[in-house]
Amino acid sequence: MKKVFMLTILLGAVLISSTSCSGGVSGATSFVDYDFSEYTLPPTEKATQTATVKATQNVQASEKSTEKATSTPTEKATKKPKPTEVVINRKQESTSEPATKPDEIIDDDDTDEPVLVPTEPPTQPPVTVTADDIMISYNGYTLTLDCDFMAVAGGFGEPDDKSDNRRSTLADNGEAYTYKFGNMTVSTYVKNGVELVETVRAEGQGIASTSKGITVGSSMENVKEKYGKPLSQDTVILKYKVNNQFLIFYLDSNGGAVSGFSIVRER
Repeated sequence: MKKVFMLTILLGAVLISSTSCSGGVSGATSFVDYDFSEYTLPPTEKATQTATVKATQNVQASEKSTEKATSTPTEKATKKPKPTEVVINRKQESTSEPATKPDEIIDDDDTDEPVLVPTEPPTQPPVTVTADDIMISYNGYTLTLDCDFMAVAGGFGEPDDKSDNRRSTLADNGEAYTYKFGNMTVSTYVKNGVELVETVRAEGQGIASTSKGITVGSSMENVKEKYGKPLSQDTVILKYKVNNQFLIFYLDSNGGAVSGFSIVRER
């Protein structure tokens, strides 16, 4: 039974195949044989896809160009230029701000300020005493050591006191005298018959003065201003020397004012 059924099917297939072949010859309906070995899109869809891809690529290129145009200047602007190095006196300096240690202080003030140079304390002026300063004047007349006392004594008027109870090693036979005129005392010695001045001293208020106007009561500062730095000084005496002669100032107990002065010869 199965064999009969299979034969029937084979026979029908042969008939159908024969019919198809005969129709192709007589101009009946034919079929287009497309080659599907490699699948391709229809021409219309292929053109559409190509245009879309190109448009997408153009957009991406535009975006990249825009990104490059916007990002590149910013990056360049933000990047700090490398400092230009300048070599001066074999020391390397940079035009940019130098790196400093944490404890260093940078002075941004470029203004030149005067530098204060410490000065030594003022010193006393130099000695300005000369031989002409070893003198004492009274009533317009001047006495110096070893001058002729009688040549000027008439200008002093009558002495307040005169004594001859002293002796001088400079005098012949030791003959010597002492005179007092106001606040000035003059000691003389006689040599070769001439009475010469041995010492002159002024003390107390009066008209006696030195060659530079120092009188009793003048300040010690005034003395140093007029005569400079003394040869020696203690609490009550200032000494100035020219050759073998002295000009001596005596100070009061406070050491601030002149209480007297004299001219004497070095012994």
